[in-house]
Amino acid sequence: MFLLSTGIFIPLTPGYVISIDSFPVPRGIPGELFCRVLGSRHALFTLGKISILKVTCLAIERWYCIFRPIMYKRHFTRKRIFLYILAIWICSYLPQINKFFEWKLSGSKCSYVKAPFGKKGTQGMIVIYSLIGLYFPCLITWASFAHITLLFKTSQMARFYGERQRAQQRALLRMCAVTSIALTLCWLPAQTIYVLSPFGVTQIGSTVHRAGGIVAMFNSCVNPLIYWMTNSEYRAGLKLFRRKRTLYSLKLNNGIMIHSQAFLKRFDTAL
Repeated sequence: MFLLSTGIFIPLTPGYVISIDSFPVPRGIPGELFCRVLGSRHALFTLGKISILKVTCLAIERWYCIFRPIMYKRHFTRKRIFLYILAIWICSYLPQINKFFEWKLSGSKCSYVKAPFGKKGTQGMIVIYSLIGLYFPCLITWASFAHITLLFKTSQMARFYGERQRAQQRALLRMCAVTSIALTLCWLPAQTIYVLSPFGVTQIGSTVHRAGGIVAMFNSCVNPLIYWMTNSEYRAGLKLFRRKRTLYSLKLNNGIMIHSQAFLKRFDTAL
């Protein structure tokens, strides 16, 4: 869901599909909110970081499922999962709150303003945001998957589960690992360019920065393809969805034809 939301917000964010100068901006309070939330890319990158932390949470969940099956039931209840999701949203939103204050509405356009935190404050917030939003989550994700890969055969799951169940778990792990690889490769360049920008090493708005942003957004497009290639259950579900959609379209078209024929018959009778 979050990956899909990130993809939906791409055309709604100035500078990606529509240039900043050509993007229609409302006036008044709606325009101010638009500039601070969408024009600043605050919403777009918040959803992107939610996707990253979600993958990290998935890696931890897989680790507990394989190596701590008893503790798994206690730590991953419905209530705790809700709290984990809430924590992911908070950890994704708050560290980049500086973006909310760096843009404002000027006439009919969004314009950049100097951050009220000062140079040192901005540097500190960007470093903290990058560590929480990408670097630490990626390290945790890869440590979890590396541990699973090395010691899966000695785990309780491998000893007590049947061959079919082990094969299903390996397929799920493969899908999660490939998703993590794509996520890391897509987001690492853009985030590194961003974290170095307040120190004068890189420049926001440069060609390299824009290219990194495009690659990061491309991650939202490549994930469905990864799921389709690495998970047979996902492929089967997608085929079932397409089949049901085709049947629904046929029924809808037949209904329209029957309704049209009935209308024409009544029209001819009236004449």
